[in-house]
Parts: sequence; structure tokens; C-alpha cells
Amino acid sequence: MSRVGLSVLVVAAVALAQQQQQLPPGFDQNIFNQLPVPPQQAPAPTQAPAPIDPNNPIPQPSPLPPASAPQPASIPAGLSQVPTPAQPTLPSNPATDIASVSLPSVSSPTLPSPTLPSPTLPSLTQPTLTEPTTGLPSATDNTDLPTSDGSSLPSASNEESSLNSGSEDESIVSLSEIDDSSDTNYVTGGHAQLSDFVVEDATAPAKDQLKDNQVLIRPVYFSVDPYQRGRLSGTKDSYVASYEKGKPITNFLVAEVVASSSSSFKEGDLVMHNDGNWESEYIADAQNIHRIEPKQGVEPRDYVGVLSMPSYTAYYGTMVLGEPKRGETILVSSASGAVGQMVVQLAKAAGLHVVAFAGSDEKVEHVKKLGADVAFNYKTCGDFLATLKKLVPQRIDIYYDNVGGPYLDAALAHVNDHARVIICGAITQYNIDSPDQAYAIKNITAVLVRRVRMQGFIILDHMDSHHHAEFVDYVSKLYAQGKIQYKTYEVDGLQNGPQAILDLFSGKNIGKTILKA
Repeated sequence: MSRVGLSVLVVAAVALAQQQQQLPPGFDQNIFNQLPVPPQQAPAPTQAPAPIDPNNPIPQPSPLPPASAPQPASIPAGLSQVPTPAQPTLPSNPATDIASVSLPSVSSPTLPSPTLPSPTLPSLTQPTLTEPTTGLPSATDNTDLPTSDGSSLPSASNEESSLNSGSEDESIVSLSEIDDSSDTNYVTGGHAQLSDFVVEDATAPAKDQLKDNQVLIRPVYFSVDPYQRGRLSGTKDSYVASYEKGKPITNFLVAEVVASSSSSFKEGDLVMHNDGNWESEYIADAQNIHRIEPKQGVEPRDYVGVLSMPSYTAYYGTMVLGEPKRGETILVSSASGAVGQMVVQLAKAAGLHVVAFAGSDEKVEHVKKLGADVAFNYKTCGDFLATLKKLVPQRIDIYYDNVGGPYLDAALAHVNDHARVIICGAITQYNIDSPDQAYAIKNITAVLVRRVRMQGFIILDHMDSHHHAEFVDYVSKLYAQGKIQYKTYEVDGLQNGPQAILDLFSGKNIGKTILKA
């Protein structure tokens, strides 16, 4: 029986409204003038690495290897191509009744009038999506999560928020002819809108279309991550390629094998694809997917959740680059997000005093439940630097920066000697319209005076590192034991993929954003 599949998401292109970042209320422009110059001190001696013991939640990662060139896809630890006898139970998914879906070819090099649908496409219908948030809050709303104040972490309560708008077997069609000759259709500045995306029906690839060593897979969970904002911009000089206009969005996903011409996979296998298509079904080369090995207490969705790339980012930045020492103080920005919530809990497990900030009272309460010793709302605290001085009189030893801008500036004015500043993200700068609108750091001299080690990193450089195996082993055991909490914000239905992206960058989410097929 001929059946039409679910939606395929592709990037359309429309210039966006522009908004500029602003300083937080009461921010002190002269914060560096308050920085005392201390006497010279020798750096703290480093300690030899020790193996991770989940019963003693203070992992000591191995020495940092040299970074390699970014790789678009890799084999996460805990995944292999060796067949496994048991597979985790899949969630209920009406999409499994769908044969397959692929992306129709783009037929026109010019952008048609929105009132004239292409004659080769089905008639246009109105997508049943919730109204997108129109603006991105300054700084860290996008991803924030908390931690507890005791020596051990609280038991897990894996709450999730969900958005159910529209039936997932509903056909949603939008204009698919995209002007591929122009760069202006990318989201080059300001905030993304639903009109920047295309959701369309397409004919499914048949099983007999498989070539040697290929698999037909059906995604069940898609990861939605902050780094995707850069891929929407069309930037050519970046650490990861931009999305192609008119082609499916790609990212980390968990999928079920529908058919296979490879001896390494069989129908029903659960696999991970690190750069998989946002389509209902598609054909992938077998060497680019990796079987998920069942682990006790770990579900398929956890591979785009607690064991996902953002969690590994938190582990690598905190435990490897941060070199935490028991009793030190860490400041965590965007503390309720996919990365921040893990930083808070890993730091607490390592014996650190955790100070965190987030963009709403609800997020602050969540961070406190995760174990943060101190948490505050940066939007309502008034003078940000004055708040740091009041709440952190001992100054900061490690700053895990997800936001950049004036918050990084304030942190530099309040660090201890030999502090480590880990640059993971710059949310406050993602939607600027031109380079001259970027926030200029005024306290950079503090890096010299305080002998600060400030380091940026891209986690894609380290996906093949032995640290990834450490991360999967350590976090999966703590999670199964209920010692790690991980809140998710789940959006239901592939057709709502654009809304999931907008929710992430508007700060509507609390926790890791996941799109369920």
C-alpha cells in the first residue's frame, strides 16, 4: 500500500529582524578598576590522574591530549557495531506506520510568491505550531539547570516538559522552492522565525533502493542544541559547516533500523547517527551509524539527553579543562540548560562550592534542587558585579562561561589568582547583526594580573578522545544510581521541529531540548 511519510525539515532563507544585546541592569562599566593587584604566587601543583570511581564521585580525568581537527561524525563511547542480543523498548510512535520519507528536489532557483504554491507540491496547509517567542532574552536563558548544596547529589527525578501541538501524522506542506543563489536567505542576524524553515511531505525511499552497506533508518529522537544557531547563519568560516538551503537539517539522533544491506545491522537495531537527517525515514551509509549498546537504567532517549554531546561538553570543560580541586568555587552561567545542569552536578560531585545564575525564578529553583550552593536570577539581581561580590566574597576559581558578553567581563573582575575560565559558549553574542555590535571585553588585563588561564574549546574536537569513554562510563553509572538528575524539555512531532529550535533560543526550555519523532 502506498503511504506518504511524515515531514522533512529543511532550512529556508529569510532575513530576520535585528536586535542588539544590552548590558544587564546596573552593570559597572569600570569593573576592572576595582581589581586589586596581588603579590606573585606560584601556580597550584597539578595532581596525577586517577581512574574514575562512581562510588567516589570525584573523577580525575586523564591528561588532555592535543586537539584534533573537528570531525562531523564519530563513534561515541558505549556504541559499537557488534550485534547485541537485547534492545531497549521503543516508545509508542505512530510514525512507525510510515513507509519512508525523503526530500523532494528543489525545482526553482528563485523564491516564488508566498501566495502561489508550486504546482508539483500538494496544496498548502496551515502548520499546527504554537506561536513562537519573538525575542531572545539577553544572556543565558537558552540553557539553564541547577545542583544541590550537600556533599552528595539528590536522587534523580527525571522530569520533562512537553509540547504537543498537532498530530504527528498530519501532512504539513510549505513552500520548498528556495533561492539557492543568494546568501541573504540565511539567518544572518537577529532571531529565527518559523518562516525561516520549511516542513514538507516527500516520497519515501524504498527498501530496494538500498545500495551495498547501507541502511534505511527511522529516527525516534532528535537532539536540539545551541550550536545549531551557527549552522543556520550561512557562515563559511566556522568550526562546523552551515546547513544547505533546501536540504534537511542534520544533528545527533537516535533511530531504528527499518532495512539493511549491511551485515553489521539488522531490522530493529537501535542506532546513533551523529549527523542524521531531520526526516521521517532516510537511507544512511552503514559506516556513519553506530549501534546503541543497552545499559541498565539508560533509555534510547538518554543518548540525546543525559549522555548527549552537551553533557559530554559539560564533563570535558569541567573535569578536564577546569582541573577542579575540592573546596574551590565555581561560577556557572546558563545553569539550567543542557550543559549548565551537568556542570552544576559534576562540580558538586567533585567537592566544589557551586554558584550559578539563570534567567528566571523557576530556573533558579530548579538549579537549587540540582544542588547549587548559591543560585540567583541575573535579570532581577540589579548590579551583576555587586551581586557577585556579595554572594561570592571568596572570589571565583573556575568560571564556566556559556554566555560571554558583560557577564564574562564581570567574572574576570572577580576571579582569584590562577583561576580557570572555560569558554564554552557566547549566547549573548549569537544574534548580533554585525561584528561592530559585539560586546568588547574591558577587563582582559585581569587575565594577566590574576594569571588566569582562559580557554575556549569545541567538543567535536574531542569526540574520539579517551575522555569520552570516561564520561559515558562515569555519568551512566551515576545516572542509573539516581545520583544525577537530568531535566528535559520535549517537543512532540517532527513537524514541530522549527518550534523546538525557536523555543531553545527564546529561553522557553528548562533543561535539554529533545524532539520526539
